[in-house]
Amino acid sequence: MLNDRELIDSTLRGNIHAFRMLVDRYQDLAYTLALRIVKSAEEAEEVAQDAFIKVHDHLINFRGDSKFTTWLYRIVYTTALNRLRKRKLTQVSLDDPTASYGNIASDSSADQPTDKISMLKSAIAAMSSDDSTVLSLFYFDEMNLQDISQIMDIEANNVKIKLHRARLRLKTILESKPGFKKEDWL
Repeated sequence: MLNDRELIDSTLRGNIHAFRMLVDRYQDLAYTLALRIVKSAEEAEEVAQDAFIKVHDHLINFRGDSKFTTWLYRIVYTTALNRLRKRKLTQVSLDDPTASYGNIASDSSADQPTDKISMLKSAIAAMSSDDSTVLSLFYFDEMNLQDISQIMDIEANNVKIKLHRARLRLKTILESKPGFKKEDWL
């Protein structure tokens, strides 16, 4: 199996199949990140497609200073944020300690998550785009602070702060969910 650098080099030499292999390898990751930000399956598909078009068009600019996935995530992240701006969605600021995430805590629908992972994913999905992105990249995609800083185009120390604040908001959301038991999470 070819590594990313070999596929990139082959694509730059005109091998369309090599680019298709890159897309196949990372389309799920791109879609998942886009979905966390735009919160719509249809728009996430469009964002991922737009991002891969940008990747193809600018692949010559990939210098290899970072991992290809970090570069790709940055493009997906920026494309998704631009989509949100076009939709003129209001974003909850991570710097606002009184930020409200709607009526998440009092949601009494019959399909409440019963296990910890689905409860966690449900809470993260309901958070603002920045919060869900930083938490997901760190915990689910297991990226380090430096990679996340490159994706979000902020300093690693700011990522650390955003991560801390997002954890506090996540804790508040989880504690207010029916069925949450603090001792299960320690």
